[in-house]
Amino acid sequence: GMIDGDYFANCAAMGISPQIAETVPHGLKKVLGMVGYLGWASYQFAKFRPFILHVDDGTTKRKMRVVEVRISNGPYHGGTWLVDEASVNSGEIVVQAVRGHYKRGLVKNWALSFFGHEARHHDTISFSGKEVHIDTEPRLPISIDGEVLAKTPITARIAAGVIEVMAPPEA
Repeated sequence: GMIDGDYFANCAAMGISPQIAETVPHGLKKVLGMVGYLGWASYQFAKFRPFILHVDDGTTKRKMRVVEVRISNGPYHGGTWLVDEASVNSGEIVVQAVRGHYKRGLVKNWALSFFGHEARHHDTISFSGKEVHIDTEPRLPISIDGEVLAKTPITARIAAGVIEVMAPPEA
């Protein structure tokens, strides 16, 4: 996929993860280890607020309050199967929004997703297409494959044929 001028391999996100990545003090994890990092993540989660998402997939324009947005061309994010509608072979980019007015809904969605529970879809809505325009209120950072590389508004699009994959022939 591609977000404005940046390519990504699998998934990008808006919400708490880029907020943590953008604000974590340099060297915190090196000095205090995972405990320090988790402490910082908890502190940022306490400050985190749901936001307004504007999405236009070329056929539908929507505005909604959300707690997380996942932009994906594959189903995995952080090693967890999250975006069922996304496939590397589909030729479409998928934007999945976790709807909600309260951040506890995000925690619930993460837990349900981690365990692969079908109820994880009850609070998500997905949009797909060759190109999807996204904006937020307020403007937010976007984590692209784990690095904060963009801010809203953005255009996410499919980037077909960018990665070559070698695999053994089927037996």
